[in-house]
Amino acid sequence: MKTFIRTLCILSAFTLALFTSSANAQTGVLNPDDPIVVYNPSNPPAVPPYGTLAKWVKTNRVSFSTTSFKAYHYKGMSFRVKFPKSYKDSINTNKKYPIFVFFHGIGEKGTIYDNEYQLYHGGQKFMQAVDNGTFDGFLLYPQSSSGSGAFNISHFQLINELITNYFVPQAKVDINRVIVDGLSGGGGATWQMLRNFPTLVAAGLPISAVSVADGDGNMTSMLKYTPIWLFQGYLDKAPHFNTARNVVANYRAAGANISYTEYPTQGHSCWNSAWADPNFMPFIKGAHKANPWASNGRTEFCPSDVISATLGLTAGFDGYEWRKDGVLIPGANSNTYTATAVGSYDCRIKRDTVWSVWSPVPVVIKLKGATISPDIVSSGLTSKVIPAPDGSTSVQLEVPDGFNSYNWQREGNATVLSTTR
Repeated sequence: MKTFIRTLCILSAFTLALFTSSANAQTGVLNPDDPIVVYNPSNPPAVPPYGTLAKWVKTNRVSFSTTSFKAYHYKGMSFRVKFPKSYKDSINTNKKYPIFVFFHGIGEKGTIYDNEYQLYHGGQKFMQAVDNGTFDGFLLYPQSSSGSGAFNISHFQLINELITNYFVPQAKVDINRVIVDGLSGGGGATWQMLRNFPTLVAAGLPISAVSVADGDGNMTSMLKYTPIWLFQGYLDKAPHFNTARNVVANYRAAGANISYTEYPTQGHSCWNSAWADPNFMPFIKGAHKANPWASNGRTEFCPSDVISATLGLTAGFDGYEWRKDGVLIPGANSNTYTATAVGSYDCRIKRDTVWSVWSPVPVVIKLKGATISPDIVSSGLTSKVIPAPDGSTSVQLEVPDGFNSYNWQREGNATVLSTTR
């Protein structure tokens, strides 16, 4: 009897140690080793209780293997998750990961048992980017089961809940590196995610989706310090390129951090070109809520200029601190700071009581180098010798086009002779 008790105690201790090790390695429902369960309509799974994050099913809908995208369900929304390639090796480290959230178009909607068609556009491309180490982060692909196929405010709230309550505390996601992308109707969802959760989204990349409301005064004021990259096909009629251009103009007038790419020979389906842009991946990898933006992107000043650069981050955090050249700036506790001297400026933000890291990409204010005057040439075939053989007593001189200003003077005389090229 004593031997049995001793053996049982040893087994219990071993089991406890194994459980503790497993718990330290992985907490919560989200697990990179979760098996893929294909939906069986003859034996459908029970829908999880509302409010419970649960492992879920998927239906085979695309031509490539999606087994690395794990299947889950939360409050009526099914979604797929791909873990970073280095995730298992970093379990017991302090490493945190960005998360890329993708909103599909209305054509890729599905029932809660589908949970795969949202991967149809771009899923394989971004899966490969994770597998080959190009993007060391999470991929989150929710699917809308609404009748229209569109995402709505409830979906955006669920995404926020999932990231804040599960991915951040349980799966090592960096709350300050949430990137949102979407095409067509999903591009509209990208704008709505930016509108409803401006302190969550570190960068937004809407494709083939923009409305007048996306560029109103409230939006440009709220989002001018968040990097946004809009992609538009010139031949697209919905949205029209004029709408895209006008919205971008509104953001630029506000000094915003916005990029715009227009494809002259493409229509609505320009997303593959957008994802193939060599700057797409660096753009999403560099996004961070603590990265400041200089209004209008101006960081260089002429030696004779009075330096005044408004630097900013998204408003709405619980605290801000600014540094110049690594030294804390007393009293600089707002989401904006006006730099009046050359130097490197970084910032950190506070969520509740937790401070972020200092800006991974600071703003560097510097002086412009002196412009090297180009070679002066005679215009056309005119002679540089006067009087010329044809009797001309003057010669037209010129320099290349493309400079901001021109100032012609005769050597040894300060009189300005011309201000054109």
